[in-house]
Amino acid sequence: MNKYTARFSGHQTFPLRYGWLYKFYQTSQLEGFDTLSADDLMVEWGVGKNMVDGVKYWAGRVGIYEQTDGHKVSDEYFQIDQQDKHLENISSLWLVHWLLCRDVSELTAYRIFFNFYNGQTVDKESLLVFIKELFATKQFESDTKKKSILQLPADNSLTKDISTFFLTYAKGKANKVSEDSFSSPLSELGLLKQFDRQKFLCELEPRNTLSDQVFTFALIDYFSMLSGKDSATTMSFDSFLLDPGSPARVFRMAQTEVENRLERASELTSGLIGWTDTQGLRQIQIKDIDVLNNKNTFLAKIYK
Repeated sequence: MNKYTARFSGHQTFPLRYGWLYKFYQTSQLEGFDTLSADDLMVEWGVGKNMVDGVKYWAGRVGIYEQTDGHKVSDEYFQIDQQDKHLENISSLWLVHWLLCRDVSELTAYRIFFNFYNGQTVDKESLLVFIKELFATKQFESDTKKKSILQLPADNSLTKDISTFFLTYAKGKANKVSEDSFSSPLSELGLLKQFDRQKFLCELEPRNTLSDQVFTFALIDYFSMLSGKDSATTMSFDSFLLDPGSPARVFRMAQTEVENRLERASELTSGLIGWTDTQGLRQIQIKDIDVLNNKNTFLAKIYK
């Protein structure tokens, strides 16, 4: 059975911003980075103390940095930095979104939304209610010794995390310029579209800016994470469509689009990813385990 932790704080209510990941990555390569204090980073980055925490938080969730393990850079983010350090390519934004939301073992408001929420509209209140009901229903097994069942934080902390999720993924309709009115890069993906003052559309629309290469990498990455748990190389279509952590969930894709994407993923990998769609059998199969072992070789092809 999977075990879970929760992380509904740490960003200091700052959404991800342009330049933050690059700024953190560049500083993390400096000799003596581990010894830099918050005051040092305030000077280095030209931001306030709370914003230092925000930069670290988003770097950690993407995979550039973990406070518990020291700083480290994931192969996935390294590739983004080498090819598109300023996130000017929409494919880089889809990759960052995937890296943020693929790990459901650590729950956040945005990971819960993209992996568990099925509604076609959402607002802050409905998401708050949904998260509470989800925790009550799922009874997530805790990965800590303090409690056997994962507990939600106080409403105040949860509400702040939900607000940060909306600031990160939705373009607001601010009438005046403020710090919060500067869009997060992930708002460019169009995953949340504001249609009145408080409500947002989150329909399963065609993801026209999501390349087949990014989708195929995410598929390989997903199977790679599963294989680390139970050596899974075959999955039913329904599981891929609905299971938390799958690309179909994270990218909020409709069934027909997922079917078409799987066909093209099979073509892109010369059949090493198999997609069977016959009467009575609909499944995805990794036909060569080396596809999983060499996933980052495929990642580089996204920018070619």
